[in-house]
Amino acid sequence: MPRKDSQIPIKDVYSPRDIRSSPRDGHSSPKAGHNAPRDVHDAHKDVHSPHKDTHGSHKDGHNSHKDDHHAHRTHYDHKASNSSSDHAHDAAHNDDQTRTKTNEENDATRSKVDKGEDNEQSAQTSNNQEKSEALIGHGEFFDADGDGVFWPSDTYKGFRALGFSFFISLFAAVVICSMSYPSLPASHWFPDPFFRIYVNGLHKAKHGSDSGSFNRDGTFDQANFDQFWNEHTDAPHTEITPVQLYHAVAARRLAFDFYGTLAAIFEWFTTWLLLGYSSFRFNFDLWTEKSREFLDAAAQEKQGTLTFPETIKPTIKATKAAFAMACSDGNVKKEDVKSLYNGTLFYTTMNREADAGNECARAWRREHEKSQAKKRVQLSRG
Repeated sequence: MPRKDSQIPIKDVYSPRDIRSSPRDGHSSPKAGHNAPRDVHDAHKDVHSPHKDTHGSHKDGHNSHKDDHHAHRTHYDHKASNSSSDHAHDAAHNDDQTRTKTNEENDATRSKVDKGEDNEQSAQTSNNQEKSEALIGHGEFFDADGDGVFWPSDTYKGFRALGFSFFISLFAAVVICSMSYPSLPASHWFPDPFFRIYVNGLHKAKHGSDSGSFNRDGTFDQANFDQFWNEHTDAPHTEITPVQLYHAVAARRLAFDFYGTLAAIFEWFTTWLLLGYSSFRFNFDLWTEKSREFLDAAAQEKQGTLTFPETIKPTIKATKAAFAMACSDGNVKKEDVKSLYNGTLFYTTMNREADAGNECARAWRREHEKSQAKKRVQLSRG
């Protein structure tokens, strides 16, 4: 008989369906058995997955390092490129600076050369203008209205403004107007019917038998001016006496130059009246006394009374010697003559005469002031 405890209740017996469907006892259905290798494969896959993940992680790390290395290399290459570019830029900049500096030095050198030439030409032109303006300034005093010409009436008014008498001023107007034709512009062939003198053409009216202080182009020659004073005056050659002036004019006469000789006598005489006459002293008693002494001495040499023809030459000689002894002062200074040549002395004398009450000088000064005011207005507008 079977044992009682070995009987299995029906309810505790599993059916094939239960066995097939229950995983409780570790048994599986054929489907479960079929799926077992897949589960093992998945387990191996899961086991390999961490290794794969680890490998992927290492790979990612390697790739990351590779990327970092690439980035670093790219940064280095970029930095090297930038450095090369900076060096190239600096080199180009230095070349530009060097080239600019060289160009500036060349320009400066060229500018200095050009400036030196310009300064030399400017100085030469300025020197010539300064010299030629001396004669122009001499004539501009008589051109009070500033139109570039002066009439014989202007010459008369100018001499009156300088303090000369009526007759001397009239005579001066007649003598000076003879310079009208040489002073005309080159386009004028016929004489001026009004005997006007053109200021810019005064250099063409230069005459002979003069001091030689002006060249033919109207420029002032300092060497000839000094030579005149060194030849005809005593040391230190700063002034000339009336007697020395007489001998100087006589010594500089040229052959057949009658007009030049008369013009030189007139010019130096009026110059002496203007500059030396005011201080001139003449002792008439001394002159007569010395004249008799010289004549008596000449008669004693002839041992008898002189006839009239015989007295002419000794009389002239005695008179000249006595005249030189009777004269005192009246010397003409060298600097005053130079200022007369450039015309500045005329304005100084005119102002002095105007302040002293000379109405002609005052009127002539007003004419010059009007002309100067007109020029200033024209310059301001231009």
